[in-house]
Amino acid sequence: MNNSKILCFNWNTDYVPLCEDYLNNKTTDLITKPRGRLSKRTECYNPLFFDEIEKEIIRFTPKVLVFLTEWDLTNGTWFHSDFIPNKLKNLTKRSSSKNYRLLTRDKHSSISHADDVSTVLRMSIYIISDDVSIKTVELNKGFLLNDNTLECESAPDRSITPFYETATILALYIQSPMGKIAFIGVQYLEKTPDQGRLCIKQLEDKFVNNKGINHVFILGDFSNQPGFYNGTSYEYIKIADQFIDEYRQGSRPSGYVDFKEEDKVANNEIDHNPTYINGEIIGYHDRILNKTTTPSTNQIKCIEYKLIKGHPINTTDHFGILGVYEVPNLK
Repeated sequence: MNNSKILCFNWNTDYVPLCEDYLNNKTTDLITKPRGRLSKRTECYNPLFFDEIEKEIIRFTPKVLVFLTEWDLTNGTWFHSDFIPNKLKNLTKRSSSKNYRLLTRDKHSSISHADDVSTVLRMSIYIISDDVSIKTVELNKGFLLNDNTLECESAPDRSITPFYETATILALYIQSPMGKIAFIGVQYLEKTPDQGRLCIKQLEDKFVNNKGINHVFILGDFSNQPGFYNGTSYEYIKIADQFIDEYRQGSRPSGYVDFKEEDKVANNEIDHNPTYINGEIIGYHDRILNKTTTPSTNQIKCIEYKLIKGHPINTTDHFGILGVYEVPNLK
């Protein structure tokens, strides 16, 4: 049985504006000069971290590429709209890799109650340009539109919690020789492991159950802030870690979906402790969870899992994560 590869990348941008191309000789400085077009006149940074992603694309030649950004600007950022498609359609000019084309792209806008600003969750899926075996499918038909988003309030007791955050969830699906695959993006703040389970359970009920799904990938920042200080420690990070570790170790209540995160760690780069920069604690890197719903012979196999730290990611308090997976073809 042949295998196909899927590459996933996700990052909490924390409202960092990204340019439509490499500008000014790939400077790390903020680009402030208008680019001569009415739609490209606001400030932005070169997405230099994409060089790291491109190396992994060339190394593995995945059939499917998935890009997710959380806490994105509503306007004035062009990573999904311009930068990714321009780079992927011309890979053969820079390497022996294949070119890629956009299969589907979507976004979900919401209001961050913590910041009181509009924020966007964006996902783009690309496939090899000459591939005709992979299609996008819609499995959440609404009355008029595709109902592929979910709002899940993760801190409902406002008498106890000083603020609350609504989970923003976006799902896209493909039909392929690997089967039917769900890619689900998540941005939310969970106050307790139970609230984290609640949102994941709602996610499963709406986007996974009874849809003939073979594989599921959940991409997101499961603790998108450094946490609140309780006098001795940052409890936020500990709570998020406890929630994720329950999935990793299998010690979860019955009836909850069994997702996993890979333990493939290069040089112990990825761990489950708070990450420090210049002595200051920062939030977790993003995570990629996955689940195979078909028999064990068709399990997803992780072949790479690493942090992405290139500029301007290294100027923020969130690292990106990249995973490459082998997924068996059904026939």
